[in-house]
Amino acid sequence: MLIEYNGTNLIQNGILYFYSSWISECNIPRDNINNLITKHKNINILKINTTKYYKMKSNYNIKTIPSFVLIENSKEISRIDGMSNKITLNQWILENINNKSI
Repeated sequence: MLIEYNGTNLIQNGILYFYSSWISECNIPRDNINNLITKHKNINILKINTTKYYKMKSNYNIKTIPSFVLIENSKEISRIDGMSNKITLNQWILENINNKSI
């Protein structure tokens, strides 16, 4: 499920997708994210607009936009910084959620 962060709905398990609406590369991963939602229906993806919620960017030490952070019990397990295609994202998820409760 894809959810837009509203300042209070931070998830404990899933993927945090950090983006900025003014960065053109952040608009490209839309198809890649839709592909993830289709393949991994049980994973929540929370989109966080770093322009609006800039403090979240520093809370997770985000230096590159877009970035994907996989969290479990509110702790970072893994991350991908920068652009990633759907194959790379899918492989990253499969490698990191194996035997996890996400």
